[in-house]
Amino acid sequence: MQERGRILLLALVLLALAVGLWLYGYPPGRNSGRLPSLAQVAGMEEAELNRQLAGYRRQQLAEVWGTPDRGDREADSWQLDGGLMLTVNYRPNDDRVVICGLSLPLLPDETESVTVIHSVNGSDGAPRALQPEEIRAVRDWAAGLDLERLAFAEGEAPNEVYAGGESYLFTVDEGETVFCYLLIDADYILFADSWYRVQNPSAPPIAV
Repeated sequence: MQERGRILLLALVLLALAVGLWLYGYPPGRNSGRLPSLAQVAGMEEAELNRQLAGYRRQQLAEVWGTPDRGDREADSWQLDGGLMLTVNYRPNDDRVVICGLSLPLLPDETESVTVIHSVNGSDGAPRALQPEEIRAVRDWAAGLDLERLAFAEGEAPNEVYAGGESYLFTVDEGETVFCYLLIDADYILFADSWYRVQNPSAPPIAV
């Protein structure tokens, strides 16, 4: 009888240990089937994105989303629709998601050349190559823009509805990246055929 009791106790301990290990590896609510798709991620606010992804394992993200486009020891990045880049950071010495961010890689750190065309009311200026100090200033300016992605029906984009306006067309590294800053009824970024409203508008820091 005592032997049977010891066996039962051992079985309960092993069961508790197995459950504990499973919960450690996959916290409640963090199974792979609940992960949003990358298409869904592209339309999320960062606060909601962080709420949904925090606690997932690095391997789970790769299983559902595929191999990241960029990665290092503590972060992975996936390219999304509309030119957005999703970057996921993991805990140091751990592989659980701790924080995520969405960004537009308008001017990568390794940018070598930028040409800009300034237009006013449909009249284009001459293309001008920016100097290294101007490239750095534009990179810092672009990184500080607070952007909201928008969707317009066919024929209803701002440049199709409003006449005139002002624009700065940037060509980065001979066409590796092209984006436009437009001042129409509001300030916008047009990048990879997607529109973004600039919440903290300011003209690019270059002479025109």
